Amino acid sequence: GTSMASPFLTGTAALAIQAHPSWKPAAIKAALMNSGDPNAVSDYRTRRLGAGLINAAAAVGTQAYAFADRDEITLNFGLDEFRDDLHLNRVLHIKNESSASMTFNVAATNPQGSPHSISFDATAVTVAPHGQRTVNLTFVLPAATAGDSSDFRDAAGVITFTPASSSTNRGI
Repeated sequence: GTSMASPFLTGTAALAIQAHPSWKPAAIKAALMNSGDPNAVSDYRTRRLGAGLINAAAAVGTQAYAFADRDEITLNFGLDEFRDDLHLNRVLHIKNESSASMTFNVAATNPQGSPHSISFDATAVTVAPHGQRTVNLTFVLPAATAGDSSDFRDAAGVITFTPASSSTNRGI
């Protein structure tokens, strides 16, 4: 429950800050959220459980992190009313703080809620040492699956950046 979540998160944040003393707070937050494991939580739902079970070793060991909005980290489309199929575009950022290039496979997993699709302009991205890259994302939600005005439905999921090879540092 929450009585242990706060001290565990705080301790993990302290370890991440110690491992990455030059990182800004938003980068530490991204490392903590990116290292969460939704598959470690039974009956996982993004809206209730955020990024999943925190992984201290992954948060401390990562040299790269992803974010949509530098302050919020997460990608959020907000609340929308629509009559036609909803098409939204967003940009994701991947920052590599290491001295080696890193290549990540890009995917959307754990789809939840109304039937929707997510596509990317690249299925893999290489980030130069101490560099940053972007990936464009398109979200499509068919109007016919969204329900009527008396119904509130959501669409959620997890975007993963998985190392393309074992020589790449931890995933994000």
